[in-house]
Amino acid sequence: MSVQAKDLSAEDVIRVVGDHPDAATGVARWDIEGAFSAGFPPRVVNAKLVRLVRQGYLDGCAHSRGFQGCDGGFTVTPKGKARTEVCDGE
Repeated sequence: MSVQAKDLSAEDVIRVVGDHPDAATGVARWDIEGAFSAGFPPRVVNAKLVRLVRQGYLDGCAHSRGFQGCDGGFTVTPKGKARTEVCDGE
């Protein structure tokens, strides 16, 4: 069976973005993809990023990969931070 974006935890992606050294200025798409490279192909990670931006958990450029050399610049929104805090039981 192939891996799908629904198999990738939203909380895990939000944490990767929030814990990255560039979290305040924007995390590059390839850094996020690299964090999940062992189990998820880039297209699956990108699909999850698109969904998280659409849902308001992340800010960033989630259009097609490689468009105009954009790296994404993903940051966690207050809504995304709240989602991970609830999951962590804080």
